[in-house]
Amino acid sequence: GLSVQLFDTVSGAPVGRMVPARNMVLVTEAAGRLVALRDARPAKETPRTVDVVPGEVAGRVVLRDGSIVAGAFTIDTASGKLVLGGKPARVVPLADVLVAEDAAGGIVCAGVDRDDLTRGLDAFLDLEFAQAWGGLAKSASQSRDEAVIRHVVAEASIHGAAAADVAAAESRLKDLSQPGKAGKSDAAFAEKVAAAERAMSERSASFVWDRAKSLPAAAPASLMIDLLRVTLERSPLHAEAIAKVRSFLPAGIQPKEPFAAADWLDFAEAVVQSPVRIRAQPRPDEPHLTHSPRTFGSLLHTWRPDLVAIESDRLLVITPVARPGALARCLSMGELVCSSLETIFAKGTRRRKDAEPLILLLYESQDEYQKAASRREPDHDLSWTAGYYSPYEELSRLYLPEDDDGFRRVMNVFAHELTHQWIRQRCPLFGLSDTRGASPDQPGYWIVEGFANLVEEMSWDLRRREWTRNPRSESPATVIASAPERLIPWPRLIGLSPAGFQALDHEAMYQVAVPSRLGWRQQLSETHFFYAESTVVAQYLFFADDGRYREKLLDFVGAYYRGDSTPPEAAFGMSAAELGTRAIEFAKSSQGN
Repeated sequence: GLSVQLFDTVSGAPVGRMVPARNMVLVTEAAGRLVALRDARPAKETPRTVDVVPGEVAGRVVLRDGSIVAGAFTIDTASGKLVLGGKPARVVPLADVLVAEDAAGGIVCAGVDRDDLTRGLDAFLDLEFAQAWGGLAKSASQSRDEAVIRHVVAEASIHGAAAADVAAAESRLKDLSQPGKAGKSDAAFAEKVAAAERAMSERSASFVWDRAKSLPAAAPASLMIDLLRVTLERSPLHAEAIAKVRSFLPAGIQPKEPFAAADWLDFAEAVVQSPVRIRAQPRPDEPHLTHSPRTFGSLLHTWRPDLVAIESDRLLVITPVARPGALARCLSMGELVCSSLETIFAKGTRRRKDAEPLILLLYESQDEYQKAASRREPDHDLSWTAGYYSPYEELSRLYLPEDDDGFRRVMNVFAHELTHQWIRQRCPLFGLSDTRGASPDQPGYWIVEGFANLVEEMSWDLRRREWTRNPRSESPATVIASAPERLIPWPRLIGLSPAGFQALDHEAMYQVAVPSRLGWRQQLSETHFFYAESTVVAQYLFFADDGRYREKLLDFVGAYYRGDSTPPEAAFGMSAAELGTRAIEFAKSSQGN
């Protein structure tokens, strides 16, 4: 076998400990010899359990180290442990369980995500295939077809068949290699092997689908979705799995044919996280229409007649349902951003009791989006944007890029624009009538774009439904990499009004290094620096010193939208220059500079 040793890069001494690595842990001995690769346990989460009868379950378990343990076990969700029967009993953390199933093959516990689930099921499949190839190897000892026997022996070894099952076939090969012991074609055995291989190939999907069919109704919906996803990855035309995906779609959705099951599964997953309803098209003679149905009805005539209005708890997405997976992620992201903002601003008391859902227009392509934007905003060049919020229409516009990289960028823009929309239409620190106090000459506009960019540059985890700070986000990197003389002076930045912001130079004039890409430089304008610097200040006030200034920052958001131009000395206890200096130092410490 291959011998691997690990050495400390500083001292050069052999490493004799567990070494964290990306997505795993390297386990070594004192001499630095690598003896194991183990997956790191997932943080914060425990595997998904299916309702089972309390007490012992007879079955088998796949652990994170790849071992399979058969016999009786008990799941204790309260303590987060699984107890394996035996003398003495063995206790393992639930976090180390990839899959546990009962004697009938029903899943009772599965890993935190699809990767864990897939690895666990594949371990069971590998055992099944090892036994199948072991059986073929036993049969091979009765054949004289040297080529087929050699193939069976090789596959049996690859799949981990027991040495005792392969021994007779290896002996037959050795015998056939002797002088005068030539082999003989065996069509019947060759067909038997080929049929077994075909069955094993089909078994990869059917094995997973069998587990999906046996899930009780009370099982976590995410587990069913993961099983469907794995089934369709292995058999894209699996009729029963496709029918199950269709069953997840809400009434009123008419998917295009041929049915793109994998894409609609993304939609189903989002619907599980944030249930949706399909709004009926408003009738022309319907009286007393509110803003949402009135907007929907108007767009059916001015945009396109095949629009669908999909409503979740906080959002109303009006769109042609062309790419359900992207639409689903948009819904999921929007709900997460809104619920997070509700938590951040929870101390506010100005409730919007009769508030309708926030409206998002989701265009099928960039071209369609830009044409609509130019019609609605003729005085603004929005050709370079991926989305924008229109306060006077009380809605946001966004388009769906075709590639994943573009989609990730648009989702960040969506978080930014949705923050603008949520603050104006939902923020409980002020009422809608209070915004009439704001004016184009009101200083402090940095808070509007800086706070929205703060939200944009957070790390959003749609599966865990949480956000975390991204210490290597774009704005701090831009400010740190820029020469001080290129930055907008902090007193000027903090004092800019909406009108002053509009008067900034939008032409890219300055070259700044891109820290995350060796040798790359980007062209920036005054407007770029305004966004970056405003974001750095907002990040400092939100995150620094364990959120010491966070409440003051939120109060400043509410004050600005009420038309209150509080200077930074009064709001934060420091001058604009000191605020900027502290923000840059915080950004540098966060980026490891």
